[in-house]
Amino acid sequence: MHDQFAQKHPIPANGGKTIQFRRFAPLGKALTALTEGVTPDGQSLSMSTVETAVRQYGGYIQMSDLLLLTAIDNNLTMATKLLGAQAGRTLDTITREVLVGGDNVQYADESVSARYLLRGGNAGAADNNYLTVDCIRRAVRALKNANCRRIDGAFPVIIHPDVAYDLMNDPNGSRRTSTWTRSICTRARSARSRDAASLRARRRRSSTPKIWPPTAARCSQTAQ
Repeated sequence: MHDQFAQKHPIPANGGKTIQFRRFAPLGKALTALTEGVTPDGQSLSMSTVETAVRQYGGYIQMSDLLLLTAIDNNLTMATKLLGAQAGRTLDTITREVLVGGDNVQYADESVSARYLLRGGNAGAADNNYLTVDCIRRAVRALKNANCRRIDGAFPVIIHPDVAYDLMNDPNGSRRTSTWTRSICTRARSARSRDAASLRARRRRSSTPKIWPPTAARCSQTAQ
């Protein structure tokens, strides 16, 4: 879920344990008119480097030969499915923690400056920091002011089902909020479907079942 919008680069064998991502700063506006026959001064590229280390995560399920020979259920197939689901949730959580670890953050309607200050469950609406349509509009405004690039024509949003519930309950959102939230969920499901189809294709190409598939290392860069 969280790494579908990230940059992904493979690391070849014997390529070390670190990988670098390079980010180029946008060029300023060229507001000076050109003069015929005069070559203007050249511009320089401004680049910053983000370096990260590769880490390995994984697990396995122990099975005895007696279990495999006598079990009524196909434990080998079930173990493979469970390990695959575990790997997916693990990688998604690791990516999410990197994303939320940034310091360029907007909390709710900008009335608080840290996560631990967020409040909920109070009787008065003004005493809570639920996600509202106004919060989304503030975030979009900040992204536009920062000239952030859109992905597939939009700014991606990933929210928890509980947060989606709060957003759809916002009286200022009306029916449009519910439709917009369903659109977000549909995009997420489409991305998961593409990932699942790719995984099934890779499994068909592999003829040997694995109890402990090594978890592929992934490196993601997020704009902070």
